[in-house]
Amino acid sequence: MIRLLLLTLFSILFSILLQAKKAETHHQETDIDSPYFHPAIDSFTVLKFDSISNNYVYSIWNEKKIDPYKINLARKTDTTQLVLVHDSFIYVHPVKDVINSVFGMRGYRFHYGMDIELDTGDSVLCAFDGKVRFAKYYSGYGNVVVVTHINGLETLYAHLSRIKVEVGEKLKAGQLVGLGGATGRATGSHLHFEVRFMGKAMDPRIIIDFDNYILISDTLNLCCHTYEYLIERSKTKYHYVRSGDTLYRISRMHGVSIDRLCALNGINRNTTLKIGRPIRYQ
Repeated sequence: MIRLLLLTLFSILFSILLQAKKAETHHQETDIDSPYFHPAIDSFTVLKFDSISNNYVYSIWNEKKIDPYKINLARKTDTTQLVLVHDSFIYVHPVKDVINSVFGMRGYRFHYGMDIELDTGDSVLCAFDGKVRFAKYYSGYGNVVVVTHINGLETLYAHLSRIKVEVGEKLKAGQLVGLGGATGRATGSHLHFEVRFMGKAMDPRIIIDFDNYILISDTLNLCCHTYEYLIERSKTKYHYVRSGDTLYRISRMHGVSIDRLCALNGINRNTTLKIGRPIRYQ
């Protein structure tokens, strides 16, 4: 009898512990503090459920790569709605100043964000609540910080003179990310600001009114049309200048007129072609 009672109590206790474990796991799946660690994916896989936006969001935690995803969002077949602001979180404009360069083609390179004018040492603020996923010097970005937000978006802050946060640090909207500067590939002090989803940048102007420093809407609908530029980018082809190359020679080689080469690359017939420079011909 005593043995049966002990077995019954043990069974009840085990059931309680199991339910507690399930509740803890659910909390981890919806908490920005516990993003799923997941290998790079090549298809849309639900990684966690965001209880605030009442939507499935996708997240990979990687402290070494700015874009750890292997996916072409231009082939996205569904529409993902993200809640941008809520009672519990707000939007703060990173730097309130003039826009120097917008999202899109710039000369022979694609520009994946917005360049906002500032002076070296000016404060750069976090746009939304989130957690720092990436914070270090990185190639052309210079000193750069990437913040992961609970709705699945990420914001990127580049060319900083100093980084003032650490990987894993939780930030509130409006908190200091770093100080403005001109590190990396930058000709003058400015903030290069990007908005990304699953590693791929989108035009921040579909979300933010940069004239009034506010969001255009409280929600964002993401679909394949958001990433149409990726289709054009995949069709883009370059010729890398070698010794002896001229615009005439490149035009004959690829069957493109010199005027077309000039238009595609923002140059003129008298531009000096430096060895190694990419010249877009398609």
